[in-house]
Amino acid sequence: MASGQRSYQFDAPNRLFVEGKELFSLKNYSGCIDKLEAYKQHSTDADLIQEADYMLVYSAYEQGRPNAVELLKDYLDVYPASRHADEVNFLIGSAHFGQGEYQKAIFWFNESNIDMLSPEQQEVYCFRLAYSLLQIGDMENIPLLLLLPSLPDYRTYQPSDRLLR
Repeated sequence: MASGQRSYQFDAPNRLFVEGKELFSLKNYSGCIDKLEAYKQHSTDADLIQEADYMLVYSAYEQGRPNAVELLKDYLDVYPASRHADEVNFLIGSAHFGQGEYQKAIFWFNESNIDMLSPEQQEVYCFRLAYSLLQIGDMENIPLLLLLPSLPDYRTYQPSDRLLR
């Protein structure tokens, strides 16, 4: 009986992707970048390269790199139909928010579908969008729902609750 093994050269790029993805999930962005950059040099899998590119631009944002906004926008240019587009738009809006560029932040937040963000990101989105609208003096366009995350039970809020009475 004989067993077969894949060669090192066959497994190396895939292993680099898996290791990079694991480091990304652990928020080890520096280690993640090294693995994913190495993966991209040897891979031909377009789907995994796109996923690697997403993790790379997300990592650049998390590290506070000065060119993070440009990298995020470039990602959207290359992958306009990405499943991560809403999150990338949110990150671009958040970067502009952090720089006090509230009009730009509002634009990018509006490009993002809040329902496609994680619950934690939804709360941050609501606060940052409402704050940005306040900063530019646009009181009329702050929907009530943007204020709800400040309530402890906003996820179970029903229109019949006393808030609207």
